[in-house]
Amino acid sequence: MNRETAKRLHDALSAAQEIQQYAASTTREQFLEDRSLELILERLFEIVGEAISKAEDEYPELRARIPDVGDIIGMRNRIAHGYDEVDNELVWSTAIDKVPALCGQLERFLDEEPID
Repeated sequence: MNRETAKRLHDALSAAQEIQQYAASTTREQFLEDRSLELILERLFEIVGEAISKAEDEYPELRARIPDVGDIIGMRNRIAHGYDEVDNELVWSTAIDKVPALCGQLERFLDEEPID
């Protein structure tokens, strides 16, 4: 993997870790009532999805190691292009249920793949 791909994956990991921090410091109800927090998480999900999308373009083997790549990119696209139809229940549940596993996958991938 080249340095640019590694940087993109580090960016995705950093944004995903921030999502975890925000989700851990609030409740679902607080999240759904706080527009600024909704926007913060949406932006962080956009960063995760865009970084992973670009990394996959450069390193197609990524999809085999992180099976949810398509869903991650799709969520980014829905948030960016369907801004008026964002389902914040889905954003919250993804932050709670999916992001921790994604962080683990990204950490393992970055630890195991040599950088050219």
